[in-house]
Amino acid sequence: MRLSTKIGATLSTAALSGAAVLGGAGVAQAQSLGSLGSSDPAPVVLTVAGDEDAVGGTISNNTEEAVTCTITVSDAEVMSDIEAVFNEGTTIGEAIDVSADFIAAGFEGKNTVTTVDVAANDTEVWAGNATYNPEADFRAGASAQCGEEGAFAYEPGGVFGSLSMGSLGG
Repeated sequence: MRLSTKIGATLSTAALSGAAVLGGAGVAQAQSLGSLGSSDPAPVVLTVAGDEDAVGGTISNNTEEAVTCTITVSDAEVMSDIEAVFNEGTTIGEAIDVSADFIAAGFEGKNTVTTVDVAANDTEVWAGNATYNPEADFRAGASAQCGEEGAFAYEPGGVFGSLSMGSLGG
């Protein structure tokens, strides 16, 4: 199943419920999982950074075609669960649970969804498009869907440590 189809299936309920509110803290960086074990640059590279006022980051398109990227930010644990839905076989019940967690994070001021146009072999700065809730201090995670390519990024600390996924390629 395409990543965009899974993202749509997992997050559509949350988007329709209006749970996309801005949040985030810290800095995170990761490349798409397609780059693991390879020295080639990942097709899409995402970063996410937040402070007490806003959340944003960069999105790099390392392909030969311009793309429109949809970037979703939420609590890192929720985004990790969403990433697991894409990478592992999950039941419909598990996918519904992940969707419910995403909706709950939205009500806590931890979610935002934005789109960014990125030219071929270029990098753009992106910013969340909702009101940031400074009370919602949390470790952020993000996903980007850019055409057929996707990437996840997480703030350092917690389960993920300070690992930059793109550095595993050697």
